Amino acid sequence: MWRELLVRLLLGVLAIPIGSAETPSGRTLLPIEVVGADGTTVTRTLALDTAQSESVRSLWLQVHGLRYPQQASVQVNASPWIPLNNDTVTVAAPGGKFGGIGGGFATLVLTLPLPNGTALAGANTVRFRFNQSDGLASGYRVVAWNFLTNEGNKVLPPSDFVEDTPETWRSPRPDAASIHAGQDLWHAASLVANSLPNSPRIQAHCADCHAHDGRDLKYFNFSNASIVARSRFHGLTTLEGEEIASYIRSLPLPNPGRPWNPPYQPGPGLDEQPISNWSAGAGLTWVLNQDTAALTYLLADQRRRWNTTDSYPAGNSPDLQELVGQITPDLFRPDGNLNPREIPIDLQLPDWSQWLPRIHPKDAWGPAFTHSNFATMYDGAASLRTLLTTAQTPSSNLRGVVPAFRRWSRSRRAFLGHFVRAKTVWSVDLTNKVYSTQLWQLVKTWEMTQEFGL
Repeated sequence: MWRELLVRLLLGVLAIPIGSAETPSGRTLLPIEVVGADGTTVTRTLALDTAQSESVRSLWLQVHGLRYPQQASVQVNASPWIPLNNDTVTVAAPGGKFGGIGGGFATLVLTLPLPNGTALAGANTVRFRFNQSDGLASGYRVVAWNFLTNEGNKVLPPSDFVEDTPETWRSPRPDAASIHAGQDLWHAASLVANSLPNSPRIQAHCADCHAHDGRDLKYFNFSNASIVARSRFHGLTTLEGEEIASYIRSLPLPNPGRPWNPPYQPGPGLDEQPISNWSAGAGLTWVLNQDTAALTYLLADQRRRWNTTDSYPAGNSPDLQELVGQITPDLFRPDGNLNPREIPIDLQLPDWSQWLPRIHPKDAWGPAFTHSNFATMYDGAASLRTLLTTAQTPSSNLRGVVPAFRRWSRSRRAFLGHFVRAKTVWSVDLTNKVYSTQLWQLVKTWEMTQEFGL
């Protein structure tokens, strides 16, 4: 009998999925990724005692990738499904000042009122649903969540949650053949534009819109689940998505970023990290609630006095007039060091997904792009990549690198000028093509900056 019990226990352990929702300590794993096909639902269950359940008045959410009103819904226990939009939730500052859901910020803090009696003493089930794609999104992430009291206090202690650590992630298919297949798919798989019905085939491959070797997905720690979901979004199978995810996991590259932390978001401590980490940014915790809070960090001596990781320093900083009185000409000396990387701001910079082009230039412009100087300057015979590869040798001359990037920028302006110079009315389609072309150049600049250690 004990052998039978041991076998059952072993089979049970083997059936536990990697990256499960609950940790061995019973804490809830964050983030909660709601990614996949329309209607994908993810459930979390937690326990409340009687006092906690009676104090619950709302649900607090920090959500990444919520970009349009009908994208997501939430259900608590037996309550009706509640769509997340600007009418059903309150969007906290600063995101609420910039359009809320559908505005400029990729990650928002939301408060969703709940009817009295929604929370129960004992087990409570919270469901998150991805309602439908708009042809761009394939899901969203709940970076943090909690219940709130009527006074706005969080009901659950921080110890009830634990953040997932990418260092523990494993390849879905770690064998060499699968990794090699994933690399081939990354460079050559035939894709569709999106997951909508009758979506057309596109010319671009994964490597065209992302870094050519996939290092951006590794650098910003996109999970296996998100890579598989995005692969299916573009018409690939689950197996092909797992092979691509296995290829990304195999890359021996630094990975300091997260999908929700905006690249190059400024904040204290960034300069203490390796330069290769700078594009990971200082994190969402350094997006200030209001611009006046930056004064504390603008003043060098105050930054030393108020050395804190609090994301809302305005509440414990000196009086505004006191700070203004400390602004002197000496602070802005031409030979001084007013470091923009270390001074937090109240603007959340675009996340990595907002960097990626919505349409590749070869799908936007066709042969006009592929035969252009703008395209061949990136990866042609005498391209920037060739120049940078040659510049890695000890005897090379680096003086030509900066002028080459400058010429590449001019070539973009010249290329796009053929399509927009005579336009008096900008359609949505034209705007999308032009902006995506500029984003493509931005992504490829990041790619070369990271790959060649610029």
